[in-house]
Amino acid sequence: MQLGRVFLSCEGDIDSFRHVYLKSKGDEIFGVIIHEMDLGKDPETIEEWFKFIKSGREKIKTVGETITDYKEVL
Repeated sequence: MQLGRVFLSCEGDIDSFRHVYLKSKGDEIFGVIIHEMDLGKDPETIEEWFKFIKSGREKIKTVGETITDYKEVL
């Protein structure tokens, strides 16, 4: 298992999030953490991100589901 991370700042530019997300491969996990202060500063961009993610619902898993799937592979 390998973990990488990158900081993507909202700043109203949802296209950078989409680009990195769409570049991820099928066996990779792309997680997003949102701080409450960011939500308060730019709720429209975060709403737009969630709408985009919901459009590919079949790819969405909770952390618990991901861990369970991983344990089943072992």
